[in-house]
Amino acid sequence: MRKFPLRTVSMTLAGLLGCSSAFSADNGFFLGGALGQSRSDVRIGNFQFDDSASGYKVFAGIRPIDLLGAEVEYVNFGKAESAVGSLDHDAFGAFLIGYLPLPALVDVYGKVGVSRWSADPRDALNFGDDSGTDLAYGIGLQLRFASFSARLEYERFDVAGSNHLSLLSLGAAWTFL
Repeated sequence: MRKFPLRTVSMTLAGLLGCSSAFSADNGFFLGGALGQSRSDVRIGNFQFDDSASGYKVFAGIRPIDLLGAEVEYVNFGKAESAVGSLDHDAFGAFLIGYLPLPALVDVYGKVGVSRWSADPRDALNFGDDSGTDLAYGIGLQLRFASFSARLEYERFDVAGSNHLSLLSLGAAWTFL
């Protein structure tokens, strides 16, 4: 039976502890962006827009402690098409985020907040813009690598008069300070 010298064991443990601290949750301010697929089932006036499109978002926030953070974002849902025209819509949101840090560099998180959305129909009838402020929420999975993180996230926006407005996105964030 081979014996491991105390020096080898202690060097290995020191290396593992050093790696785990290098990849731990990096708290502070963060900036990021994401690309994804939006789903719109929105009614404006007497017209229904039910479509999927490519969307994107940019966000900034703060994570002062491992379990809690706040985030603001801009989301562009792309262009929803219908028989009568198209609908460009976007939203600004503010969220409170709860994190569940898991082993192996992973966070599961949930977020809830409000969004200020606007819808700009493009058609021959020109039936006017619409906007409002409503509840927004989401869930996500985040992989952390020091100050960099990769995110998979689903967000839902409870827009008055709509059945469904959401964004499924894959993005990245950088934490600093």
